[in-house]
Amino acid sequence: QKPADRKRDLLARGIDPEKLDLAELLDDVAGFISSYVVLPAIAKGGSTYERVIVDVLALWTIHTWTFEAAFATPYLRVVSAAPESAKTLLLEVLASISHRGWLAVNPSPAILYRKIDRDRPTLLLDEMDNYALDEKRDSLAVLNSGYKPGARVPRCNDKGELEEFDCFCPKAYAGLDERQLVPTLLSRSITIRMETKRREDEVAMWIAPDVEPRSADLRERIGAWAERHVDELRGHRPDLVGLINRRAEVWWILLSLGELAGPEWTKRAQEAARVLGAGGDETDQPSQQVQLLTDIRAAFGDEQTVFTEDLLKHLNKLDESPWGARRRGEGVDARGLARMLRPFKIRPSTVSNQIVSHLDW
Repeated sequence: QKPADRKRDLLARGIDPEKLDLAELLDDVAGFISSYVVLPAIAKGGSTYERVIVDVLALWTIHTWTFEAAFATPYLRVVSAAPESAKTLLLEVLASISHRGWLAVNPSPAILYRKIDRDRPTLLLDEMDNYALDEKRDSLAVLNSGYKPGARVPRCNDKGELEEFDCFCPKAYAGLDERQLVPTLLSRSITIRMETKRREDEVAMWIAPDVEPRSADLRERIGAWAERHVDELRGHRPDLVGLINRRAEVWWILLSLGELAGPEWTKRAQEAARVLGAGGDETDQPSQQVQLLTDIRAAFGDEQTVFTEDLLKHLNKLDESPWGARRRGEGVDARGLARMLRPFKIRPSTVSNQIVSHLDW
């Protein structure tokens, strides 16, 4: 539809595009999602946060309609420890109100990058735990490169001609939390950890045809607002509430939308950023490099030095770390430790004529 035709249709339905309020839209989106999906509260730092998940989902939904204004798109990672925790339901609900929502299960890499390049959909990838990324490096390349605009996947067609596919679009993925994700994908993601519905939890039944009039109304209103404000959003620089590097990239557009919606949603967006962060959550295992440095730091305690022999004993006795299983259960040795620390330019040094491991923290 042309903008003039769309405006006329909206006015006929009692919706004035020039008077649409972003805060009201966000409230309506949050209400729509929470009326069909039970979303868990987040306990952190002795406090319980009831709304942060639905708030970030509402902000992300608006983002899907304005994603061309973003220099990076935050991925939603929807996981649970057990089946039947409403992960697929959440993706279905998001697909109904997102911009060109595409709910897909295990698409081939060729379909993935061709579909994104052609339609610029909102990709909602289900059953991610069955999606063997280590066997589908092409798919991982699409997901990683599609985090920012401009990155393209080059391929040769049947005629030997070079084709390039733009993979930038909003993305969410869901699956059982059975294995650690590739760190590059995890760092682009906001984790939403779903829980099994309790008997006392009550939500409306999700029947897509019955819900369509309500979701269509939201899509039309969000689309009309986005069309008028995408340029304003493109030049906005939000308060990053102390976030830096990749975390700042992930939350930039969501914090911007919160600020455009006014003081109340500014506060809610900032609270979501502080509580949910990016790159997994407190339940996720850190990468082995991060785990190694954390375990070594604990071995030092308040001391400035530690003997290599004592450090190896400390590492190999940690039940929840992988070091004791190295070398067929014999544990990591000095040579293996030196190899793991080499990328950080950390080497042992001599103190009082004895070799010790010394790290400047």
